[in-house]
Amino acid sequence: MRWLVAVLALAATGCLPALPPDVRTFETARRMFSTAPEPPAPDAPGWEEVALSEYWGTAVRRRAIEGWYHLAIRIDAPPNELWAVYVPRVGQTGDVWVNGVLVGDGGTSRNPLPRNWLRPQLFSVPDRLLRAGENAIDVHVRTHIGAPGYLSRILVGPERLLRPQYESLYWWQVSFEQIVAATTFTMGVLLLVVSIGRDLVGTPWLAAGFIVWSGSAADSFVHFIPVSEHLWEWATGLTQLWATILFAIGFQRGLGGRWLGREAALLGLGVVASLVVFLLPPIHAFSGMLVTTMMAVGMAIYITRLLVRRGRGDGWAWRYFLVPAAVGIGFGAHDILAITTGLRVADVLLSPFIPAVALVTSGWVLLARLVETLHETEALNRDLEQRVADKHRELERNYARLAELERERAVAEERDRLMRDVHDGVGGQLVSTLALVERGESAPDDVAESIRAALEDLRLVIDSLDPSENDLLSVLGTVRSRLEPRLARYGLRFAWHVTDLPPIPGFGPEMALQAMRIVQEAVTNVVKHAHAQTVTVSTGECAAPDGRAGVFVEVQDDGCGVVAGATRGRGLTNMARRASRLGGAVDVRSDGAGTTVRLWLPSAA
Repeated sequence: MRWLVAVLALAATGCLPALPPDVRTFETARRMFSTAPEPPAPDAPGWEEVALSEYWGTAVRRRAIEGWYHLAIRIDAPPNELWAVYVPRVGQTGDVWVNGVLVGDGGTSRNPLPRNWLRPQLFSVPDRLLRAGENAIDVHVRTHIGAPGYLSRILVGPERLLRPQYESLYWWQVSFEQIVAATTFTMGVLLLVVSIGRDLVGTPWLAAGFIVWSGSAADSFVHFIPVSEHLWEWATGLTQLWATILFAIGFQRGLGGRWLGREAALLGLGVVASLVVFLLPPIHAFSGMLVTTMMAVGMAIYITRLLVRRGRGDGWAWRYFLVPAAVGIGFGAHDILAITTGLRVADVLLSPFIPAVALVTSGWVLLARLVETLHETEALNRDLEQRVADKHRELERNYARLAELERERAVAEERDRLMRDVHDGVGGQLVSTLALVERGESAPDDVAESIRAALEDLRLVIDSLDPSENDLLSVLGTVRSRLEPRLARYGLRFAWHVTDLPPIPGFGPEMALQAMRIVQEAVTNVVKHAHAQTVTVSTGECAAPDGRAGVFVEVQDDGCGVVAGATRGRGLTNMARRASRLGGAVDVRSDGAGTTVRLWLPSAA
């Protein structure tokens, strides 16, 4: 009921305000059926007094489809402003003459006639045409055999007072109908597109109903039709019947019923009614259209019963469509009475407003479902957020456990490395020294030297633990600080020719220790065998024979070099093994000017 009151209040806004006293309203006129191209003389025989509004039914159209209406208006003095003649409704079209001069027409008088029955007419009257005393106003009305002629009351007065009346009626009867029809058509197309490939039961039928219903407003868009009146009115007049048939099938399916027999009966009824109306004689075509409009109202009653009986439970949303169904019944009945009797609410046909009610209802249903879906989505989001938070906490615990295990593994690996390095380096040297001492085969200086070598190796192991940040130069600096005092004791001089080197990815403690030992082994060989004066350490960048980029560290002496034919000792073998573990290689070159040991390391991981 609230919806119905709201819709009626909306329709009531189209009612016109009270007319000012300067506007003359004519409720009666003299009428003569005549095909004369100009107004007949006021004293010519054939004029008869009629009430306005007048409706030409079938009996009248058997006599004539063209006639003249004569009015007389008396004014005291010629007006000093522009006047107009306002005809709220004329069917199908009409011309207005003032004092024998044509002031406006509704279009061509040839068939097919222009579609003016919806459009109010406002014709301005030039000042020079009106004179003091009595003035004649004649309205020429033309229709065709298949549609009733019609002339509403006529208003004459200042144009500034009549134009708001005209524009208000034009808005409600033409412009608003165009907006509703365009919106109805657009919604039907959108529903049809959305329903493609989806299980939306009944929606394609409802979409087709909206599209077909929009065709009932064709007269508000088209002024001059491209086909005959009979074909045009047959096509547009059946749209409401076919739209309600499509709606009925759509609601049946949407409410869970698919009665093929009923659907076939509904479609058959539409086909039979369409054929019968098309084959009717032109004089009865309009009556046939009224019958189809009554059938559309009956179809709306059927839809209403369907919604009342089956729109319960899961079909709660469908019950909202009871409003447009009830409004459609009321508005359709009003228009049937209005067309047959000429009585209207504010001179407006109401059936064009039915799609607006249906669109508002559809929007309300969609909004209600959207709100319901939004609430469900919010609940699901809250549940999802809670689950995500639980999983996040669980992942944090797992990450903490993994990090702890990783730390334990790293500590264990580092412990194993230290044990292995100490065992292979310091441990081996101390065991060898201990064995020599126990057998009494070594001099104190040899024992001291062996212990110093063990201590240097231990210091290298400890130094390798310092973070080098992939920097080979810092490792070489540590080696220099450890070995330079030793070389000084033997009278050797360190010469450093190092340059900046790119970082070596993954150059950690173990790689640092291996590089230190290779350099230490090369320097130790110089001390023991080279009889040199200077040890030169240099660095740089160079590519491997296979093209890989890398860096090198060279240890060069100015000693006697390697004796030709000498066998490869354990020191060189150890250096080659350690370089291989680093992914690099050791190259030893010797001549009479000394020996060069080059360590090459790849600069890529």
